[in-house]
Amino acid sequence: MESKTGWLDQTNKRIGDISTNLLSLELALRLLLDEWEKTRSGSNDSVNLYTIKEGELVPENYLTNRDSLGELIDKVNRLAEGHQLQDRLDGKIGKLRNGLAHGRLFSTDPNGPFCIMKFSKYPKNGMLQVEFLEWMTSEWLDQQTERTFNEIQKALRIGRFLGLKCFPED
Repeated sequence: MESKTGWLDQTNKRIGDISTNLLSLELALRLLLDEWEKTRSGSNDSVNLYTIKEGELVPENYLTNRDSLGELIDKVNRLAEGHQLQDRLDGKIGKLRNGLAHGRLFSTDPNGPFCIMKFSKYPKNGMLQVEFLEWMTSEWLDQQTERTFNEIQKALRIGRFLGLKCFPED
């Protein structure tokens, strides 16, 4: 039987895995859309992510704009649909990302399990809506780790189908 401290350590690691997958997915979508836009427009307006420095002015593009993960997913899904691809990204994954980024943790035991919940930003008549609520059980954490990894794989397949250099074949 796993100790409570072991469970907490594992939970922290797994939340980190999910968060890393979500960040990786967002970057993959931004790279995909940025390269696709440049191939269509002939633009060479790029940002070198390896040499960029804090305080530097950079052009607005898919790598730098403020599109949310949900907006990026919608744009890539429209692109995939336009090319009649089977792969579609899960539009609900943005809700998971927002829940983890802006949610609040609750537990009756400091060693878990934890509940994460997110409330609406603006009240209506003094009330906020619960927009996200999940108990972070071992099963849920496993499912979300696999789910987010699978979404990255879909993005890579779409980019490869489109012949984008940012996603070379293995």
